[in-house]
Amino acid sequence: MGQIRWIGVSGFLLSALLTYRAQGCFSTNNCCHNTEIGHFEKRIQDEFRSAHSEPMSSSKNCQATSEGPSSKRSTSPWEYVEDFDNQRYPQRLWQARCSCHRCVSLASCKAGPGDERLYCQQEPNGNSVAVHHHVLVFYRRPCPGNPERFYLDPRLHPVNVSCTCVAARKRCHVDKGRCSI
Repeated sequence: MGQIRWIGVSGFLLSALLTYRAQGCFSTNNCCHNTEIGHFEKRIQDEFRSAHSEPMSSSKNCQATSEGPSSKRSTSPWEYVEDFDNQRYPQRLWQARCSCHRCVSLASCKAGPGDERLYCQQEPNGNSVAVHHHVLVFYRRPCPGNPERFYLDPRLHPVNVSCTCVAARKRCHVDKGRCSI
C-alpha cells in the first residue's frame, strides 16, 4: 500500500513542479520552446523511474507466493508493465497487469524454495481485476503555425496500480434453474 501511496503523491508533486516550471505553456497563445522545459523533462523521468524500483516479473505463471512483495503475495497477483508515450509528461508510467483471470485460492498450496509456499489453484467464483487511479499528466501539443513550439495539455490519465479479487458475476437462467460464470 505504501508504494501505491508514493505513486499518487509523487505524481501530484511532479505535476505541480512541471506546472510551475512550464508557466505559460498551457495554451496555444503562449507556447514554449523545447529548451524552456527540456531539462525538467529528464528530472521528471528520473523521479518516476526511482518511484518504481520493484523488479518487473517476466513470469507467465498464475500463482501467489508467501514471500516477496504484495504484488506476488496477493490472491490477485500482478506485475508492472511499462506504458510509454513520448508526447506525454511523464513519458514513462508503470501499469499493473493482473497475472491471472481468476483469483488464486489460498486453500491449496505446494512447497516452494525454503519456507515459501506457492498457491497455484484458481478460484472459480472470483475474478482478478485491476484497481485504477487517475494521475495528472501533460500531453505535448504542437502550436498552430509554429511546429518548433508546443503547449502542454493537462489530462487525467488512468493508471492501474494493483489488482484485486472480486466475486465473479453470475448469469442465471431462470427458466433452466442454473447459473454460469
